[in-house]
Amino acid sequence: MAAELFYQSITALTAALESKTISSVELTKAVVARTKAVEGRVHAFNSFDEADALAQAAASDARRSAGQARGALDGIPIGFKDVIAVDGHPLTASSKMLANFVSPYDSTVAQRLKQAGAICWGRLNLDEFAMGSSTENSAFGPTSNPWDLSRVPGGSSGGSAAALAAGEAIATLGSDTGGSIRQPAALCGVVGLKPSYGLVSRFGLIAFASSLDQIGPFTRTVEDAAIVLGAIAGHDERDSTSYHATVPDYRREVAQRKGPWRLGIPKEYFAEGLDPEISAAVEKAVSFYTSRGCEVKQVSLPHTQYCLDTYYIIATAEASSNLARYDGIERPIFIAGLPRSGTTFLHQLLAADEGNMVPRVWQLIHPYPTLGNDAKNDRRRSRVARQLRLFQVLAPGFRQMHPIGADSPQECSEITAHVFASSRFDTTYSVPSYRQWLDRKGHFDAFRFHKRFLQHLQHQTARSGCWVSV
Repeated sequence: MAAELFYQSITALTAALESKTISSVELTKAVVARTKAVEGRVHAFNSFDEADALAQAAASDARRSAGQARGALDGIPIGFKDVIAVDGHPLTASSKMLANFVSPYDSTVAQRLKQAGAICWGRLNLDEFAMGSSTENSAFGPTSNPWDLSRVPGGSSGGSAAALAAGEAIATLGSDTGGSIRQPAALCGVVGLKPSYGLVSRFGLIAFASSLDQIGPFTRTVEDAAIVLGAIAGHDERDSTSYHATVPDYRREVAQRKGPWRLGIPKEYFAEGLDPEISAAVEKAVSFYTSRGCEVKQVSLPHTQYCLDTYYIIATAEASSNLARYDGIERPIFIAGLPRSGTTFLHQLLAADEGNMVPRVWQLIHPYPTLGNDAKNDRRRSRVARQLRLFQVLAPGFRQMHPIGADSPQECSEITAHVFASSRFDTTYSVPSYRQWLDRKGHFDAFRFHKRFLQHLQHQTARSGCWVSV
């Protein structure tokens, strides 16, 4: 191949793998060697596991030899911004608060890339908790721009952009809250794509601002971006903001659309304060596309003036809430009620997590009134047991459920006091459909009992920082 393997596109490398010109092990060794050669100067990675990557590559070669290759990403090393969970790998958010944390589960994007055969390669540096635009604000040191080591690579996904530009990965994933994919891609000269909100699941992404965060790819070409996006996009029931949509074949769409293109240039972006050097570079790009037959048209985005103020209101408010979980205060997980379906219960709980880290200690308190005949109570106990089995299979880190059944609020509070005294908890959830279920069943007395019980718990646990929703 004309260029070094680590500078090739996914498209070119897939063709070489399919023709057996190279193997995934050879490709991965080339990427690892390149990383070792330049990482001391670039510092794009927080960590990487060479042995694990080579084992994944060997498995990919075995699949291909057996005629079971999984597609264009099979055997391709892809780096992950260190806010995206990969099972068994460090997950630090470039913060000392999480310096020793190892993810106990896969994010949805990691799971989907593994299913596509991609090699999960390393943990990429960022501004701590994705708050920054230069990747200078990492607890593990700054990342440099590979094109000029005296300059920044942008941020917060600067490690993802720099690793790709330096040949330390074939593609990478980053996250974008207010430009954290697009800006470092521009500064490092690679393709960066922020997908529409809800297109890519945020499950397993450490949250900055939940209503703005989105995971997206860094690649060498637009076609490569289409390939990676096609692998990670799509509805995920574990992310409550993920929307139902058919994922098209982005790669085919890119191939079919040859241009010339119509380009809109927002006039508000050329306002007072624009650096003359930036303005000149944009004008040069416009001239280039015009010379290629593209239609360039001035457009207006009249709400641009409000964007920055709106962003800082939303982002800082949500960040203060999301980062409260790292304040060192232990909070109980409390599940307020039981929907009719155990599966629905699971989905609601996981969706409530907003795609963030599932707590390391999962202990669930399940209160329910023991009203009705023995058959009804047997069904309730059976349903609790069924949910317990579901959590053991599907909830990473789950340890124990505490069903609470009693005939009075006093008895419930005594049992709960014992549970609180003997357990450690983290985070609180409420499942509101319990009331709807009771209303459908006509158990109005049961609901009043349940509400009194929760009110009693609110008072009992307020001093420990627990929140219980009635």
